[in-house]
Amino acid sequence: MAGFLYFAKGWRQPVTRRLAEEWGLGYACENEPVDAECNHPELGRGRLFTDLKRQDARALIARGRPRQVWSLHSPATGDTRPELHVGCWSDAPPQPSNLLRSTALPGHEVELGDGLGWVAPVALQWDAALSAHTAALPRGAVYDPVAAQWGPGKVDPRYEPLWQIATRFDEWMRRENQRGRDALGEQLGPAEELEVTLSKAEALSDATAALGFNYLAGPVEASVLGWFARDSQVALRVLEAVVDWPSLLAMVKKKEATGTGGG
Repeated sequence: MAGFLYFAKGWRQPVTRRLAEEWGLGYACENEPVDAECNHPELGRGRLFTDLKRQDARALIARGRPRQVWSLHSPATGDTRPELHVGCWSDAPPQPSNLLRSTALPGHEVELGDGLGWVAPVALQWDAALSAHTAALPRGAVYDPVAAQWGPGKVDPRYEPLWQIATRFDEWMRRENQRGRDALGEQLGPAEELEVTLSKAEALSDATAALGFNYLAGPVEASVLGWFARDSQVALRVLEAVVDWPSLLAMVKKKEATGTGGG
């Protein structure tokens, strides 16, 4: 079992989950971290910490071993945050199962730059009966006194950032492919055509953030794992999964094969 290791350079006090959140590492600590002071051969004296449930306890006992590879996570900011580093075992880098959140959402598996399949959460799912996207995220309900009926409310605030990513990407897809409400009757184009309205930096940022809802990883961890090292276009595959594009394409292909598609 191999998760990520973190090192707070020059820090002498115990590292708690609350402190990790203040340092911008809240996403990496689903549980209270276990830590130990050490004098790392490369990084110097500081505090090594990790999520024990996702890391073999030997990680702390064998601190500073040559098999560890480290990258700068974030520079120090005065007295409020020390210089932070993220590391892992060179012979056992984190696998999807090591970083999977207990609150992971269902979705589509996408092969990333490391050659492994990571599940991108679906925020907008395709409803064949309605020929439209509907929310796939937890959301409340509100009562409309005029219509005298209950209707869908807002998405759970915890997933609002993912919802924004999904709706923004879906709007770009619709605009670029000139799709109407009945997407099955329109010509569907590849996501690469979106480059005129969706910058590579935005795609990478949104894809990383979306995957972060299912895994304990941020931009630095994504870079360490090589999620987009081979082809940055894979970020678009992730965003397509977030808006359930694979299901829509599968439906289109099925209709074409059976001759029931719209004309």
